[in-house]
Amino acid sequence: MYCESNYSFEGREIKMMITEPGCWIPVGRSKDKDGYIWFWFRGKMTRLHRAIYIFLHGELPSQIHVRHICDNPACFNPAHLIEGTAQDDADDKKRHGRQIYGEQIGIAKLTEAKVEAILKSNAPIKTLAEEYDVSESTIGSIINGQTWKQVDRPANSPRLNRAPDKPSIMGARSKTKLQEIKQSNNK
Repeated sequence: MYCESNYSFEGREIKMMITEPGCWIPVGRSKDKDGYIWFWFRGKMTRLHRAIYIFLHGELPSQIHVRHICDNPACFNPAHLIEGTAQDDADDKKRHGRQIYGEQIGIAKLTEAKVEAILKSNAPIKTLAEEYDVSESTIGSIINGQTWKQVDRPANSPRLNRAPDKPSIMGARSKTKLQEIKQSNNK
């Protein structure tokens, strides 16, 4: 069941459709390739849902995202909008099945079968990189579990028994940065 209504926003009326789950979808506005609606807001083009959130709650640092609990990028219902970090946003994409990875990426040179073979191999990284026509850093990222995380890791792999509990330096930096953003936002 749908209902049409209007929403007043900074002296403008936005004609909208209200859908069954309570999403507010603007009528007569086109979506970008990711399904978002863009809006002229305070002198610059901004995604409509972010503009609404800022209008109602005040300015946000650029690194803070406005997320949809309804998983509908066109929705601008304030009750469906929450703030979060880039990681929160990425987690939402994974949870809702909108994140592509691995073989789904059109330009991927590797397949899950090839990644499994890399993980089982004892060959030097340089040899594997040449064999699969990828960089040594790509092989290293696979071995360290930074990429192709969806591929099952063989328990008996000699490569994976080096330091299983040692976090990557990059992972630690990313977590620290996210904590800093959240703490500075709470002040």
